Amino acid sequence: MKKKQTQQIKEIHKGESDRSTRSETLNEKRKALDVIEHELGQVEKDYKKFVKEREYTVNKKLEMLKTKRENEINQETLKLDNELRQEEFIKLKKLVEEIKKDID
Repeated sequence: MKKKQTQQIKEIHKGESDRSTRSETLNEKRKALDVIEHELGQVEKDYKKFVKEREYTVNKKLEMLKTKRENEINQETLKLDNELRQEEFIKLKKLVEEIKKDID
């Protein structure tokens, strides 16, 4: 009888020891999970910052290209406008010469 009680006490202590070990293991896993979640949060934060900076850079480059293209269009328009004015001037000059000839 005493041997049986001693065996039961040993099993109880072993069970408590197993529970304690499992509890420590769970606590370690929770701590590791907290660290991983913190690192993941930091990575997400860094990624968002990177995306924001990249968006800004891309938008700035697009704006520069848009401005450059607008300037090219304006220059081409001015060039064509000047050519048209020269052509009109030449036509008017010829017309004036013809009128002078008719008058003389």
